[in-house]
Parts: sequence; structure tokens; C-alpha cells
Amino acid sequence: MSDHRRHNARNATDPGPQRAEPEALACIRIVLVKTAQARNIGSVARAMKVMGLQHLVLVNPVHFPHQDAIDLAAGAQDVLENARICMSLEQALSDCVAVYGASARRREIPLPEFAPRAGAEHAAALAQSGAPIAFVFGAETAGLTNQELEQCQYLLQIPANPGFASLNLAAAVQIMSYELRLACLSAPPYQPKHLPAGHAEFEQFFAHLVRTAEQAQFFANKNPDTAQTHLRRLFQRMSGTSTELTMLRGLLGQLQKHMS
Repeated sequence: MSDHRRHNARNATDPGPQRAEPEALACIRIVLVKTAQARNIGSVARAMKVMGLQHLVLVNPVHFPHQDAIDLAAGAQDVLENARICMSLEQALSDCVAVYGASARRREIPLPEFAPRAGAEHAAALAQSGAPIAFVFGAETAGLTNQELEQCQYLLQIPANPGFASLNLAAAVQIMSYELRLACLSAPPYQPKHLPAGHAEFEQFFAHLVRTAEQAQFFANKNPDTAQTHLRRLFQRMSGTSTELTMLRGLLGQLQKHMS
């Protein structure tokens, strides 16, 4: 064989130098809530691995582990084996500094909203810091409930055909995983910023705020659920740091003392 032919044969099978995987991808987790079909979990694992995502969290799956999940994972069994199972969404999100909830339905009291590309760019910028980020997907039949979406800071909407907007779970995860990969590959070096407090710390602050508001009879002439949702949205938009939430809790504690 001539040198020229040897060179061409080598090039046909040699993929060339491999680009290192973006470190930010390791900070992103996909959270599935109450998934009913094991095969969907397997398909999600495959969709994730193709795009370099490894962290799968399952909240109260109906059937897992299950052979259907292994069959549909088709080479992504390691994602299934390393999947974390949680008994509550709060547990799955406890250390996350940003949570994006995927839903085809807007709510009466809106969340800041992203399409997949803008949401991925927003998440990639935060993930450059090494902070954990979560994308949450609800059960196949009904998606995320209002209570589940309450725990998310951002609404993620895929702009599908309005006459047929219901996406298969794995297809939705595939779209988001692709956008996350593109965003992390092109994300600029992280510029140090003040990171939001983790999810668990925010929930502790918010519970303290509600207790103080109840003590002050703030909800007396209001619908408590609606008022609390408005307050939650307000403080979620602020994205307070751990130091700021600690300061606010100190203020709430002083107010409670004076109301006693």
C-alpha cells in the first residue's frame, strides 16, 4: 500500500484529538419526579450520556430498578447505576443554587421563564463556578404539580407546536441536554460572582419568613396560599446569597422578639 493510501486509511478510522469535556456539565443534574415508566428512565439516561451529562436523580420512581430501564439505556447503564433515589424533591434539590422546572403550562403567579437555549446559557454561567444546578421534569401524564414547581426558581418551556405541545419525557430531556452541552462548550471562563444560597437554605429562610408573617397577622385579610406564593416569587427573584439570607433571618428573629 502506498504512503498516500495508508494515510487515508488511518484518517478514516482515527477520530483525531478529543476535546476535553466541559467541567460545568458535571455540576448539572437531571431530576425526574415520580416517573411511571421504567423505560422512560432508561431513555433519559441514554439522552443524558450522549450529551455528557452523568448525574440523574429520581424522586419516588414507580418502577426502579427495572429491566426496561436497562434495556432502553442502551449503553448508558452507568448513568442508571449511579442514579440517586430521593424520597422528596426537597432532598433532591437541597444543595442546588439554581433550579429550572420544565412545564408546558404557565402558572397564574408566573416564574421567570426561559426557552431551552436561554435557560442553558443561564445555567452554564452559574455552573462554571462549580455550584450544583438542577433541571426538573415531572411525571409523564401530568408534568410538574404546582407544589413541585413552587420549589423551582425558573420555568423552562420548550416552544413546541401549541396544538400538540406534549413532549415525550426523554425527548424533552434530550433537547435540554443538547442545549446544555452547547452552552457549556461555549461558556466563557467563570467570573467570580456572589452565588445564590442553596435550595435548603432558601427554604429554611422562607419558612422563617412565613412564621414571622403569621405572628404579625400579615395574612389575616389575604388568601394565605396566594400571598405566600407572591412572597416566594419575590425572594426567589432576588437570589440572595447565604450571607444575605442569614442577615434577613437575624432581622426576622429580632422582629419576632418585639412581637412576643
